[in-house]
Amino acid sequence: MAALLQGIATPPRGEEGVQLPGKPVRDGYIGLLEPGNKVIHPIEGLKGVWVQVIDGNIDVNGEALSVGDAVSLEDEKEVRVATEQGAHFLLFDLV
Repeated sequence: MAALLQGIATPPRGEEGVQLPGKPVRDGYIGLLEPGNKVIHPIEGLKGVWVQVIDGNIDVNGEALSVGDAVSLEDEKEVRVATEQGAHFLLFDLV
C-alpha cells in the first residue's frame, strides 16, 4: 500500500455534528502515505478542505506541514498531499 485515503464516520448529510473552526464538515478521511508517495483528492464543488497532520511531514498544494499543523484550502479544484518520509493525516471536505 503506497497511498490510502479512507473515509471515516461523519454525520449524515444535512445533520449537524462535526465542525472545524466555523466550518461544517461533509465528509472526513484519514490518510496514510508511505515514503515518496502522494494522493490527489478532488474538491471541485465544495467550499474547501481542511488537512491536519497526525504524524510525519507533508506537502499540501505546495505548503509544507509537519506534526500538528493544519491548513484550510478554498477555491481549489483538488488537494494534492505528498510526502518524502511517510505520513498520517486527516482530511475534511467543507461545505
